[in-house]
Amino acid sequence: MGCRQVHILGVRVDVVTSAQTLDIIERFVQEGRPRQVVTVNPEFVMAAQANERFRRVLDGAALALPDGIGLLWAARFLGRRFPERVSGSDIVPRIAGRAAAQGWRIFLLGAAPGVAELAATQLAARHPGLMVVGTYAGSPVLAEEDDIVARVRAARPDILFVAYGAPAQDLWIARNLERLHVPVCLGVGGTLDFIAGVRKRAPRWVQRLGLEWLYRLLREPWRWRRQLALPKFALAVLAERLTRTRKERNKEHERNEIRKDRGETLGEVVSAAKAEQRCAAWRAAGRIVVFTNGHFDVMHLGHVDVLQRARALGDVLIVGLNSDGSTRQLKGPLRPIVPQSERAAMLAALACVDLVIIYDELSASHLVAALRPDVYVKGGDWDPEQGREGPPEAAVARGYGGEVRFLPYLPGFSTSALIQTILDRFTPQARTEPSDTS
Repeated sequence: MGCRQVHILGVRVDVVTSAQTLDIIERFVQEGRPRQVVTVNPEFVMAAQANERFRRVLDGAALALPDGIGLLWAARFLGRRFPERVSGSDIVPRIAGRAAAQGWRIFLLGAAPGVAELAATQLAARHPGLMVVGTYAGSPVLAEEDDIVARVRAARPDILFVAYGAPAQDLWIARNLERLHVPVCLGVGGTLDFIAGVRKRAPRWVQRLGLEWLYRLLREPWRWRRQLALPKFALAVLAERLTRTRKERNKEHERNEIRKDRGETLGEVVSAAKAEQRCAAWRAAGRIVVFTNGHFDVMHLGHVDVLQRARALGDVLIVGLNSDGSTRQLKGPLRPIVPQSERAAMLAALACVDLVIIYDELSASHLVAALRPDVYVKGGDWDPEQGREGPPEAAVARGYGGEVRFLPYLPGFSTSALIQTILDRFTPQARTEPSDTS
């Protein structure tokens, strides 16, 4: 399918947006081959730790959506990122809207008796022209499977929403996928209840704060046992982060030893054309390529820290280093600069850097477009949280679906912080004068 993937505690989740999800589902419908879509949340991940069948279903799904704010937190904590949460409760109405526009046929299966019918009425009212070709409550027990499969096949839907709750709904779909002959089968949990109005979903502001789980717990306190999965999930993610950190250190040590044994104490300084060839080969091998660019200086602790953190986001780090001309323009004609060829050699000597490219400032966007890195990193003073879009290279990366990450200097690593430390230490007020004892 071509989506990037993140594994959370061993469970695969696809890196997609809601818009991309709709386009993928449209392609599935057009192709007509039966496919299963799952909406992975922290409860799914923890259930998969103890249920191997469920884990195999999640990993074997054609599309695994990142549902749950906990997944977004976990991915970021583990050095990855999802562009947004794609919850079943949000995506089902949007699929219905696309279905109405495209003439797709929809079947609603599951939930309590009468709920699917109410949900169908609500969806049809919101999306004129929507064809809901069947509704049925039923249950996921084996004794009813043949009858339910016959009902669904007779209705010939393009999309089947199954609301039996996890993991029952997802296991049911996996067992019957080939018999159903439905292009898209999606487990939707309590989504039909929300659409039908029999249960109230958290307000938007609560969802934006990531507290929908708490809202549901307060309204439905009997869910407390299920919610125990959340702290267990957080602890498991923390443990994986610690384990991964140790493994990364060991891997970095082994990498350095191999390079030392081969006499390869330096990385490579290459042309943009050669870097493009390397990137294509790395992507074909499934490696995550990270790219960052700027006026890097190995004597600047903040720069080195940003490079090390950037390397942790993927498998390969490429550094684009500004040319002498652009650096001269930035610093002025009177300030001495270290030639970029020397800087490039020093950068390539860092264990975290794989390739270094010296480029003209004006071609930075073209370089990102040519390399198409999986992750573009901007370090230092650009903060997207303040409403700025960032450099043109970030827009290029977003345009082809790449991930854009901002890595600010850690406290005390910025140039201004280091200067302030020096001033604080050496100003007359900071000195301790000897006392006059005469």
